[in-house]
Amino acid sequence: MGIDINQVDKTFTRQTVEWNGFRFSFNTFSEESLREIQLSLIESDLIQAAGRARALREDVEVHIYSNLPLRISQQFSND
Repeated sequence: MGIDINQVDKTFTRQTVEWNGFRFSFNTFSEESLREIQLSLIESDLIQAAGRARALREDVEVHIYSNLPLRISQQFSND
């Protein structure tokens, strides 16, 4: 992937992130390239999990409890 892991800052902290048009707090890497990989993998796993409810074929409501906002969501809550 073109990332020299030995030369990358692998610090992992809670920070404010701007990603996919959202701004939110998340435990992630300080290095942007590692953060992009992490958030993309988490997003794809959440979308796949939500899709398992077969909402296109069944009359279901899917609730996702995560601090990673998804573009497919209709409602967000910070409770």
